[in-house]
Amino acid sequence: MFPDPVGLFPLNERLSYAHILVHIAAVDGSLVREEVQAIEGYMGKCLIPPGQRDEIRQGFENPKSFGELLNNISDEILQYALRDAIIVASIDGEYDESEIACIREIASKIDMSDEELSKVFDWVKSGWKWNSGYKKFISKNSQK
Repeated sequence: MFPDPVGLFPLNERLSYAHILVHIAAVDGSLVREEVQAIEGYMGKCLIPPGQRDEIRQGFENPKSFGELLNNISDEILQYALRDAIIVASIDGEYDESEIACIREIASKIDMSDEELSKVFDWVKSGWKWNSGYKKFISKNSQK
């Protein structure tokens, strides 16, 4: 996992960031293992203490108010939350309307245009393509 500036923000900002990702994963009413896995990775990447991770996990069943989360976080870290929310929303292979609505709400909060938001979606799509590229050399080497 690459280093990420999210870990440099104050703890309260990182907690709000993680709660936003949990909200995105839970908002469509269908939670898949890979979404939980990604959020666990993000919590580790941004150095959220283990005791506070339990509180965040409770959001899978009882998410915090999305509007409140957006109002209690800086625009700077909200940009990273937007990036990672799109990744989390894409994990199950499709974007649910409720996920898109939340993503648009984040984008609106940071004054991101539809054109800029589209570029982030394109970046995520290209990231999935890049990420699956390892299969070409892993499968060749595992057949030896």
